[in-house]
Order: sequence, then structure tokens, then C-alpha cells
Amino acid sequence: MEQSNGVNSPFKIIEMKKIIMILCWLLPTIVHAQKNEEVVFKDFSNWQQVLAKAKTEHKNIFVDAYATWCGPCKKMDADVYTDPKVVEFVNSNFIAVKVQFDQTDKDSEGTKHWYTDAKYLMDTYHIEAFPTFLFISPNGELLQKDMGYQNPSDFLTILNNAINPQDNYAGQVNQFKKGKITRKQLLVLIIKTKDYHNDSLALEMAKFYKKSFIDQSQSNKIINAELPAFIVNFHELLSIHDPIVQFMYHKPALADSMMELPGYSRRVVDNLIAKDAINPIIKPNGKYTSTLPHWDALEKQVAKSYDPITAKRLLINAKIGWYSAVKDWPNIIKYNIEKLDDQGLDTVGLAASALNNLSYNIIFKFSNDPYALNKAIGYMEVLLKNQPKNVHWLDTYANLLYKVGRKKEAIKHETVALDFAKETNKDEISIYEERIKKMQDNIPTWQ
Repeated sequence: MEQSNGVNSPFKIIEMKKIIMILCWLLPTIVHAQKNEEVVFKDFSNWQQVLAKAKTEHKNIFVDAYATWCGPCKKMDADVYTDPKVVEFVNSNFIAVKVQFDQTDKDSEGTKHWYTDAKYLMDTYHIEAFPTFLFISPNGELLQKDMGYQNPSDFLTILNNAINPQDNYAGQVNQFKKGKITRKQLLVLIIKTKDYHNDSLALEMAKFYKKSFIDQSQSNKIINAELPAFIVNFHELLSIHDPIVQFMYHKPALADSMMELPGYSRRVVDNLIAKDAINPIIKPNGKYTSTLPHWDALEKQVAKSYDPITAKRLLINAKIGWYSAVKDWPNIIKYNIEKLDDQGLDTVGLAASALNNLSYNIIFKFSNDPYALNKAIGYMEVLLKNQPKNVHWLDTYANLLYKVGRKKEAIKHETVALDFAKETNKDEISIYEERIKKMQDNIPTWQ
């Protein structure tokens, strides 16, 4: 009997048909899985094409603003834009586009075509860090903006907020315009609007917030940990006569505890008194007058309106400001020392750096008065007690010692600074070596 050819076997034909049917059934699933392995960032020649595509598909736009040198941007690519939930959400809800904002010699022609539009996006939506995530309507309206690396879970929250008109920035602005926003929501929105650089709208909101809530509420109910953010951004709306400011003036410790910021009430009050009672005299139109102010008369006037302690404190600051403007170094030094004698040394954070700056860049460089120089030596000893290995502070201390004639001690401490610099500040080694040589040769280090 003649055997059947394998190709023509009815059984094999049936099996082949089954395989083909199965493959046809699985193919869409396979293709779908391949498409959803990562966020689909589409290629466009320019921004207008993106807007047109968004209008056609009735989708909002997600812009991933990145730079080639940005480490967190690359981490977003590797960890977040490959997350299945993120991939599904972005691909379903947005026209996604990646835009490079730096320029390199290796840029493709396609990237170069985006240079102009990248600048437009940066200027329009105020991109200041990378990565920045822009969520934009087909009409170009900013719906939401976030920045910095986000893990998949947090990024999903951002994505959900971006498409929710109740939660996103544009939706909240709309709620404000309709008068349907709570006091707490409005304060958050005001600060966000300021951060988004929509200054005119932020000011409009801030004026409404002050008139409707701050001015209409009891001070002990409106002062809280969120209020300082409003004060910092919109201090020009406040007056010394406002009830909350009067509360801070008369009950600073209580107000500080409510805002969770020790000393903040006094700073606010001082700035507002200076704005109303001192600055119009010593710096009209924002520029210091060239005529020596009548300090005693001004202090008496402020003391009469407020109190002698406040007046003395504010007049010292005013004198430092005015004498600094006219570069009167002896008086700049005199009143800075007087201020520290009256108010004490602040050696925390930036205040410590300011104290070192006063000691080196002002007293050391511009004074030959032993009293002032020894005061600065005392300041540096306090600082070095807390941070004995601070190279810059050691250098300041050594130079001050040298200027008052304590050469042996000066060389000793400058050598310690040099030793620490070899470990942590190698770029500055030559500076300290040169200063040691000058000290050894009796050459001034302040010229």
C-alpha cells in the first residue's frame, strides 16, 4: 500500500488548522502585552503637532521634561515608566511625549527640531528642575505640574490627580472662581499658584484669602502652622495694624507655638514696623538716602509708637543697613558688634555662616581695631567649639589671630586647617599653604 505524504495527511492538516486558530486567538494578547511593556512616548516634530493629536484623540498631554545628565530622569525610565500599572494608566489616558531640555553635541536631528519648543515649554510652564511632569489640556492649559523622582505608587497618585478635575490644579482654580473652595484648600492652592509663577492670580487669591478669612477670624483661630507660608509669599498684604500682627506683637510666645516656629512672630512684627515707620525715612522709594538719618529722633518716635526695646533693636538693624549702603566700615562693624552684644550669638544653620562672614569678610578685612578683632576671635571660638574641623572657620580664626599679633597660634591653627583640607577640601590646599607662608614671612594676609 502506498503511504500518504506527510503534508497531505488529513490528520496533520487538522492539527495545523488547530495551531493556526490558537495562534490567531493568542496573537492580539501577545501584541497587547508587547505594547504595554513600557509607557509609549510618541514622536512628534513640534509642540503644535502634540496639541493637534491631543485634540483629535480627546486626550490630555503628559510631558516628561528631562535632561540627558539627569540621574532621577533615568531612574524614572527604568523603574516607573515600565511599571505595568503606570504603563496602562498613561497609555490609556494621555498623549505622552518626552522632551529633552538640555543641548548636547550628540543630539539627533529630531531633538534639535525641538530646541525652540523646549524653550517655549520651559518659559511658559516655568520648568526649573528635572524631571518635571507637565499635564496639559489639548488647549494648552496647565492641569497639573510635579517634579522629582517618584516611585510607581506615588506617580500613580499624581496621574490620578492630574485627570481628576476636582483634584488637579486647573480644577481647583475653577472651584475658586466659582466660590466653591474651602479655606484650607484655598491656602494650599494659593501657594501652589505662586510656585507655578502665576503671580497675578496668586495675588488675587491671596487678597481674597486675607479679606475673607484672616481679617474675619479671631487671631487665635487663624494662626497655625500653615500661616507662615502665606506670610512669606504675601507679606506686602500685611500691616502692623492687622489683628493677627497685633496678636503676634503682644503675645509672641503663644503665636510662635501656634505656628510651630520659635522667634517667627518677632521677625514678622519687626519687618512690618520697619516697613511702616523706618524705611520711608532712611530708604524712600526703596533706595537708601545719602543724608545721614537723625537716628536718635527716629528711635524715640518708634519707641513712642511701640516700645523702647523694639525701637533699639530695629534701629540697630537700620544703622547696619544704611552704613552698609554707604560702605562706612567702622560703623558697620560697630553696630554689628552692638547687635550681637544685645541679642546674643545665633550659631545654628545659616546664622553660623553669617557670623563667620562677619568675622572674616568685614571685621578681618576692614578693621585694625584690636577690640573689634578680638570680638571676632571670640565669635570664632564659639563656632569652632561646635565644629572644630570646619576648615573655613579655622582659616578665619587663624587669620584673625595673625592680625592681632598672635603669630605662633595663627600658624598652628592654619596648619590644622591645611591638614583637614588635605582630607576634605583638596582644591583649597594651595590657599592655606600660601597663607602659612605669608604668616611665616610676616606678610599681611588681609591685603
